[in-house]
Amino acid sequence: MSITILTLAIGVDYCKSLEKALKGKELYAKKHGYTYIQPGEEHWDRRRPIAWSKVPFIIDVLLKLPEGALVWQSDADVYITNPNLRLEEHVLPLLPENKDMLLIYDACKHLNSGNILMRNTQWCRDFWKRVNQRTDCTYHIWWENMAIIKELEENEIDRQKVHISN
Repeated sequence: MSITILTLAIGVDYCKSLEKALKGKELYAKKHGYTYIQPGEEHWDRRRPIAWSKVPFIIDVLLKLPEGALVWQSDADVYITNPNLRLEEHVLPLLPENKDMLLIYDACKHLNSGNILMRNTQWCRDFWKRVNQRTDCTYHIWWENMAIIKELEENEIDRQKVHISN
C-alpha cells in the first residue's frame, strides 16, 4: 500500500525553527517506505495568508497521484513522537472503507486540519477545490480550517464522506 506524506513548510526561519519535526517526518517516511513531499515557496499563494497555501498544494499532489492513493497531510509543526508506529496499523484502521477523509478534533473540541488522512478520490479532489474557493474564510482566524468546517456544515454529501475521530 502506497502512502504519501505531505508537509508544507515555507520560509528559511520557519523551517529552521521546525527542523526536528520536519526531519523527523522525512526519516519516518523513509523508515516505513512512504513517499514524503515537502515543497517550499513554489507553493506559496501570496494572495492569501500563508496557511492557505497548503490547500492548492494538496490539490496539486492529488491530481498527480493515482486514484485511491492514501495521503496524510501533516502540518509542519507536527512532531512524530514514536516513529515505530506505522500508519497502516494505527491510523488507517480509523478511516472506514466508505469514507474518503479522516479528520480529528483538537484539544478545544474544534475540527482541526493539522493532520488529515485522505483517499485520493474524485470527491476528495472536488472537496479541496471547493475549500480553495472559499473567499469568505480568507481572513478568518482559522483560515482554511474554517473553510473545511463550513463545507462540512453546508454539504450533506461531504459529511457522508468524512469520518471525524476523537
